[in-house]
Amino acid sequence: MTGVSVYNVLDFGAVGDAEATDTAAIQKAIDTCSKAGGGTVYFPKGTYKAGTLFLRSNITLCFEATATLLQSKDMGDYAEEEESSYVWLANSHSIFLSGIDIENVSIVGKGTVDGNTALRDGNRGPLTVCFQRCRNISVEQVSIVNSPSFSVAFFECRNVDIVRVKCINSYADGINVISCQDVLYDGVLISGSGDDPLCIKNDEEGELKSNYFTNNIRISNCIIRDTTHPAIKIGTGTAGIIRNIIVSNCTIENVSTMFELNLMRPDRENVPERVIENVTFSNITAKNIGRLFAIDTMHVIRPAIRNISFNNITAELGDVTARSTQHGCAAIPPTRGASSIAGSPDAPIDGITINDVKVTCDNKPIPYWLKTQHVNNLKLHNVQLDLSSDAESVLVFENGSGLDVDSVNIKGLVGIKPAINLHQAENVFIHNCKV
Repeated sequence: MTGVSVYNVLDFGAVGDAEATDTAAIQKAIDTCSKAGGGTVYFPKGTYKAGTLFLRSNITLCFEATATLLQSKDMGDYAEEEESSYVWLANSHSIFLSGIDIENVSIVGKGTVDGNTALRDGNRGPLTVCFQRCRNISVEQVSIVNSPSFSVAFFECRNVDIVRVKCINSYADGINVISCQDVLYDGVLISGSGDDPLCIKNDEEGELKSNYFTNNIRISNCIIRDTTHPAIKIGTGTAGIIRNIIVSNCTIENVSTMFELNLMRPDRENVPERVIENVTFSNITAKNIGRLFAIDTMHVIRPAIRNISFNNITAELGDVTARSTQHGCAAIPPTRGASSIAGSPDAPIDGITINDVKVTCDNKPIPYWLKTQHVNNLKLHNVQLDLSSDAESVLVFENGSGLDVDSVNIKGLVGIKPAINLHQAENVFIHNCKV
């Protein structure tokens, strides 16, 4: 921190003994730092209990490895957000570390932000970290544990880096981005989230008006594990446009589904578009997962889902043993092993590529590996399926056009059903396959 103005929270009256409430002292350090033009607010060894802290522009919160910022369990220590804010849509009423309309802010260091499972009357408590309408935000290396709600949320933010962060045992979601652009997740660990670990949305509620635009989200070198929810999810709030999502070099373990796309919320007059496009998964290792993916339009009128690809995926299907209700968010288990892609008659999903994929399944029965409805231009190339002698079919293709199945090798089919079931299908090409 040479050459940077440093504001030690102890110098502003913080105690750091886990008993005293240090909100006022820490807030004074933050405000003083910002008014001086910016710098670093420094947390040395200690456990600093606090309520709502308002972040300011041009500051860095820096935590020593032995420093912990602890959420108070007294709801009177928090500033309640307006009901029109995103926080209420997330079923929380307040925020612990709050950034609103600010820029150039970092939260760094090897210390810990501990949500202390600070529930509100048994319900979700304050969001642990939330930035709303901010730019140039970086969260690096810190551990965020025991969040009573979402661990981290970004609403209408731009230029966000989330690097080598650990989110462990959140009561609800792990890290959410809502109507954000230019976001990087790199080297992130999300473990034991009570709801969706990594969620991408466009959303609104009541008077809250979103820009309904998510673009350029990169997720690389991440580990997501131990939840009965999907590891990576787009939705359920999906108004407007979501495009250019790249997921690469990630490990996913003990989750219900590797990737899920849910279009929900009825159409709104002020949001005519529903577009999700250009989503790519590559170089993914998935172990002990319920299924690879589920893509569903959920009866939304005239959505456009197109150009989604899965490349170089190695997956082991098995029984998920993660908790589902310990933190109050139960998940409905999927049809075991069965992935699905479901468009609608007036809006078929277009352009799905499954390339260089190897899947093994334990010896429990599954009805099929993949079922599609109202899908056009589905390509499977170099897919290796070892279904351990208990699958009835591999692919069910219904009400679609443009199926290209090339170099698909299948082991483990039983019964009298065909490996590939076609119903009202057009332009089908199957070649170089082996059963």
